[in-house]
Amino acid sequence: MRATVAAGLLSGAAGQIINIGTQEETSIRRLAEIMIELGGGTSTLRFVPQATIYGESYEDVPRRVPDVGRMDRILGVRATTLLTEGLARTIAWFRGEKAQAGQATGP
Repeated sequence: MRATVAAGLLSGAAGQIINIGTQEETSIRRLAEIMIELGGGTSTLRFVPQATIYGESYEDVPRRVPDVGRMDRILGVRATTLLTEGLARTIAWFRGEKAQAGQATGP
């Protein structure tokens, strides 16, 4: 949150591409597992060959680790929240918003 606000307020961030996040490497599979666990869901993961979706010529990198150096240098912000904790907070916030929306009685 601090990085997003700083990116909007600091003139030095204008026109810059800045990865906001943590350097904690997480696979998409692990991210999906965490979301199911934190969300209390009963979903199961289904693996589909990339070629089925993108075609035979598609190539993907085996791992992605964003460089968050600009977040530190330009925005002066470093991640202090672990991925799992941040996702848990986000899920709780959305659930609270959903509950409030369900209680709304008018515009």
